[in-house]
Amino acid sequence: MEPCRSVPESLAGADVVVTATAARRRVQLFQADLLHESVHLNAIGGDSHGKTELDPNLLRRSKIVVEYLPQTRREGEIQNCPDRPVHAELWELVQGAKLGRVSDDEITLFDQVGYALEDFAILSWVLEIATRMGIYHEVDLIPRLDDPKNLYGMLDAQ
Repeated sequence: MEPCRSVPESLAGADVVVTATAARRRVQLFQADLLHESVHLNAIGGDSHGKTELDPNLLRRSKIVVEYLPQTRREGEIQNCPDRPVHAELWELVQGAKLGRVSDDEITLFDQVGYALEDFAILSWVLEIATRMGIYHEVDLIPRLDDPKNLYGMLDAQ
């Protein structure tokens, strides 16, 4: 990683760009023309209806992949371009039903809204590996409190 003094400087020559903001409104982090052909974007963050961070012109130039289309239409970057066709859902690429990037001059965008399927899949895999290797410790994540309104009660007891 290299520190940069500006957004244009940080994007110059970047092959992969990850956006992640907690803004709860429409913002535009940078202009589409700051990115070169063949860049890949991962648009993540605290997504919600009315919250976007990418230039609509960038969406128009991108091959878009989403996690789960109905949720992404409500909460993802594609809210900015509702008529822009989505190339695929992630599962279609994983199963080989559709291709991702097919040429070096494509801009690809993964519009990730936090659909928990990927989280569950990775956690299941990690548990399987950790169990096989015997390198895990089970923890009860649900505290058993005498007074459920006193969330710090279990800290007092220790």
